[in-house]
Amino acid sequence: MLQVGVGFSYGGKAPGSLDPDFGAFLNASEAPVTGRFPFINNTKIDTTDLAAAAAWEVIQAFLTTLPQLDSRISSKTFNLATESYGGHYGPAFFNYFQQQNQAIQNGTIQGVQLQFNSLTIINGIIDEMIQVPYYPKFAVNNTYGIVAYNQSVYDYTQYALYNPGIGCLDQISYCYDANQSTLVGQAVCTEASNQCRDNVESVYYAYGGRGVYDIRHPYDDPTPPDYLIDFLNLASTQDALGVDTNYTSYSNTDIYYAFQQTGDFVYMNFLDDLEQILNTGVRVSLIYGDADYIW
Repeated sequence: MLQVGVGFSYGGKAPGSLDPDFGAFLNASEAPVTGRFPFINNTKIDTTDLAAAAAWEVIQAFLTTLPQLDSRISSKTFNLATESYGGHYGPAFFNYFQQQNQAIQNGTIQGVQLQFNSLTIINGIIDEMIQVPYYPKFAVNNTYGIVAYNQSVYDYTQYALYNPGIGCLDQISYCYDANQSTLVGQAVCTEASNQCRDNVESVYYAYGGRGVYDIRHPYDDPTPPDYLIDFLNLASTQDALGVDTNYTSYSNTDIYYAFQQTGDFVYMNFLDDLEQILNTGVRVSLIYGDADYIW
């Protein structure tokens, strides 16, 4: 997901604390104050396409408002590296940035052209229809010979995948046929996302007992060590970095659920976007680890 409000980033910030179970911001009226944390007033960015437009605006503002950057430079070429949900972000950002470049060229809008030199996607979720059947396959048949759950659980995932009409893959196909710009269409895609995540992907979390990013590790993975967060929250560390908010490694739950409610996870256009990138001659690297369960 779009990680505003994670690490040291913020939309707004205020004294408060984090919910110990879900990582949500709790203000001073809800819980004792333990630090200064980021929060988000709204979650209007709830699809990858909207995130692409927002990212373009942020980069434009960065390039045009900082006086130390050379204003005579009319274009920028850069490399984009993404991971996990970046399988959505990478292709969509490229496609949107290219559209904006064309609009700048023909005088429709003003701005700095942003040219891609390469795109790297690490463990990316690009197309759920293609990738989701391999969650259970990997859980029981992987490089390391680890069988994360038994045959009965595996059979359940296959039923959840292929059950006609209500299975994960049929639900995705309904999303493909729906109009995602409408609330009804988004509800169809959300149902598909829920079915695939709850009954195919998440079975591993309930029964696997193995690491999400490294199946060789236990689910309660000690890597990286927790003292990293303690170090980043030292006053001396924050003073050296010039920040005034507590560091948090949580994903932003508000943004996560906003994307979940539109069904963005199972949208189908990112494979087409990736094809367009390849057709333009941009170098694309797809990297998938042989010990990683999650995309």
